[in-house]
Amino acid sequence: TYNSYKPISGRSIYLNTYYSYTFNDFANYDEVDNLGRKVYKTVNVDGNQNIGGYVHYYFKIPKLNLGISQSLNGGLYKSSNFINSLSNTNKNLNTTYDISIYFEKEDKYELSFSPSISYNRSETSLRPDVVTEYFTYALYGSVNLQLPKKFEWYADAQWNIRQQTEVF
Repeated sequence: TYNSYKPISGRSIYLNTYYSYTFNDFANYDEVDNLGRKVYKTVNVDGNQNIGGYVHYYFKIPKLNLGISQSLNGGLYKSSNFINSLSNTNKNLNTTYDISIYFEKEDKYELSFSPSISYNRSETSLRPDVVTEYFTYALYGSVNLQLPKKFEWYADAQWNIRQQTEVF
């Protein structure tokens, strides 16, 4: 992890990476019995792991009362389970980029707008022929108004768009 903040300029940079490996993690083990019932149980597996990172940069343009931030994050995830008594490994990748714009006048109002784009990819060892890839898009905005007698009015909205795939 790295963090740098310059109070006078308002610039900040934040970097973070992570990795985890879980021994004896819990996983689902399901099978269909002779009566056609699906039976679930929990078993231990080794090898579930995650790796990823995050980068964030923020700066101000004081003459315009404007703040701008950008971030990029992503991760790779590997997990195990059992389907119909067969061992299965799931691999997932996701990454997101967003940019945010903040406009404010102290003690008057704050406005923000933030679009983002994400990419997702999933595959399994039991069905290597089926790879799911898709993009998602999001738009977020908010308004905060300072009213007389210390009242505040706040509203926000988020709009999400998901690419259609054959799976969903």
